[in-house]
Amino acid sequence: MRSSLRVAVVLLASGVLQAGAQQPPVEPAPIPLRVIVTDARGRAVPGLTAADIEVTEGTRQQKVESVSFRNRKGPRRIAILLDDFHTSAGINSARARAALLEFVHGSVRQDDVVFVMKPLDPAAGLAPAGSSDDLRAAVARFEGRKGDYTPLSPYEAELMSVAPPTAPRQRAQVARAALQALVTRLAAYADDDDGRKAVIVVSEGFAAEERGGRDRMTTLRVIARSARLSNVAVYVLDPSTQAETPSVFTEQWQTLTGQTGGILTPAGTPLEAALTRIATDLDEHYIVTIPPAEEDGAFHPVNVTVRRRDITVRAPSGFWTPIAAERLSPPTRPAMSTYLRTPHVTGLIQPWFRMARAGTGRTQVTFSWAPRGTRVQNPSVEFSAVTFEGVELFPNTVVSPGTGRTQRATFQATPGTIQVTMAVKDAAGKVVDTEVRYIDVPTLDTRKATISAIDFVRTRTVREFERLQLERDVMPAETRDFYRDDRVIVRVTATDAQGTTPTVTAELLTPSGHTIATLSKLPDVDGIVQFDLPLARYPRGDYRIQVRAADASSSTAQLITFRLIG
Repeated sequence: MRSSLRVAVVLLASGVLQAGAQQPPVEPAPIPLRVIVTDARGRAVPGLTAADIEVTEGTRQQKVESVSFRNRKGPRRIAILLDDFHTSAGINSARARAALLEFVHGSVRQDDVVFVMKPLDPAAGLAPAGSSDDLRAAVARFEGRKGDYTPLSPYEAELMSVAPPTAPRQRAQVARAALQALVTRLAAYADDDDGRKAVIVVSEGFAAEERGGRDRMTTLRVIARSARLSNVAVYVLDPSTQAETPSVFTEQWQTLTGQTGGILTPAGTPLEAALTRIATDLDEHYIVTIPPAEEDGAFHPVNVTVRRRDITVRAPSGFWTPIAAERLSPPTRPAMSTYLRTPHVTGLIQPWFRMARAGTGRTQVTFSWAPRGTRVQNPSVEFSAVTFEGVELFPNTVVSPGTGRTQRATFQATPGTIQVTMAVKDAAGKVVDTEVRYIDVPTLDTRKATISAIDFVRTRTVREFERLQLERDVMPAETRDFYRDDRVIVRVTATDAQGTTPTVTAELLTPSGHTIATLSKLPDVDGIVQFDLPLARYPRGDYRIQVRAADASSSTAQLITFRLIG
């Protein structure tokens, strides 16, 4: 609506709008590039034609099909991520608030659509507001809490860790998911506002990605690809007065802003000028189109130059192409948008996936779960699994919490990535939230010894230790942070070439790899090898466990890390 400012204070953890209805096949469209051209005084330079602009892809010069200078004062789509997780309280937060309030007062217009959110805000709060007062109020409430893990809500107290290194890793994961959600939200707008969509990230920076484990988490590279495909420019503003050494803004951050045509504003830079530059970029720019590229799903780097002197040119460092349908699936396969969903972690449950060798090169996957916190009373989970090709592996079935034989979902899958969906229901059967994960199903080689799982079972008393080591179906600990009064059972699932249990050993190591102790072996339980890990004798710090499995003709080893925090 043009008569009043449309503002949505977006409250979400990692929810993303579902994709729209499938569109009929169309011919590949020309590639649009938003190009900012300014003179020595920072003013836009109008009047350029196709003869003035050169676009090269590698060593090959691209044909410039059209050049259009956009300087109309039309509606803009702006999303602001106020990353309180990674912004320091005090002067840094004050700098961000002052600059953003000035931006709202001097640059935001009545027909703009503006979203403001923080990483932990829930999706249920998405609601447009009728005046700019809502936007100013959202900005005025912003106060960073970098390094402060005190929970501010019951939800955060139940679901967010406060212990390093889990807490910083979890905060970075939530912030990346929120950024992806905002990019997806802006991507939903029609293409008639190309060049007028931007995400502004106010943050001192966080980890670009997570490595290790079977779960695939959102990375800055994935976000950059999504933003560039949707013509959303990403701007990053560091409100710090001084830069950290070494800088957390790694190459992935430079790629995020560079590929999308945004700017990374470093510490110590006047934020008001940076925000004014963003507003000007959205108002005054060229849209340069080049011919369609092969739909290979790859990134195509380009360089844009202008045949004039004493001017500055800024454009995306390249473009992503979608993957052609014929590369993905036969014509009879359903569209991926009908069964694949955006990954989303609810925090309401602790899922557990166990992998085991199955016949004919397949892997057996077993799912169990346990509730986390008390937000949902008497929850249940409706579980399903599907391949990326749309093949159903496990139908929608309610699975009770626990690990017993009647409290699990078991199916076989070809090694590769699958999607699992867990709809969390309350006691009345109403869906409260839906967790979606992409799981990497490993290849468990039948020709040699293989380790398919290493789990930690935490115990606190002698009686609990004696009882749990005799039970096969025990939910493992979801954390790698332990205390010295914990006594941990290390469980190893391994098979040899004949499908039986090989010889398994485990050693406790320092971070540098020196052996501290050989773990004592406990009795096996249903083919699972167990080791005793008492922690009372060791000081706080990081440790490794090296597990080795060997048969007559082969051996394999895996390292798993944990931290003793108290």
